[in-house]
Amino acid sequence: MSKMAVNVPDTTIAEHGSVRMVNSAVDAMQMLQAEMAGEGEKAGLISEKDVNVAVKDIRSEDK
Repeated sequence: MSKMAVNVPDTTIAEHGSVRMVNSAVDAMQMLQAEMAGEGEKAGLISEKDVNVAVKDIRSEDK
């Protein structure tokens, strides 16, 4: 018989009359992604190539 892994949530959130049990790291990442939605396009980062160029530029500033 195999065992099923169960992740134990580490945060309880009560909102809108319900309670959710979540992993705080996952919850934080989802909040960050929601907040950052569209910011890449605003900064002119449309393609993966644009992101790579921006990262190389930023890294070269540190030298």
